[in-house]
Amino acid sequence: MALTKDGDWFCARAWARLLADRGALDEALDVLAPYVGTGWWTAAAEAARLLDAGGRGDEAVALVRPFAANGERHASGAAVRSAAGGTCSRPTR
Repeated sequence: MALTKDGDWFCARAWARLLADRGALDEALDVLAPYVGTGWWTAAAEAARLLDAGGRGDEAVALVRPFAANGERHASGAAVRSAAGGTCSRPTR
């Protein structure tokens, strides 16, 4: 968690991806939680991507649904792809 306390998104994202790749998805999500908790779409999209890749597509959809409801243009597509069994797209911003 030290990486996220410094506010370094790029290190936190890399650490979360490494953890997820090693099968520690819940730990990966904990690393992203401070960013997701701010309501930042980019962080939520990354968390949803990891959830979806980890076989937790329903949680991914639940995570992005509020963003879609609030007009985040990328969130609607991510939710649909995840619900359909695809992967959530990475943010382009």
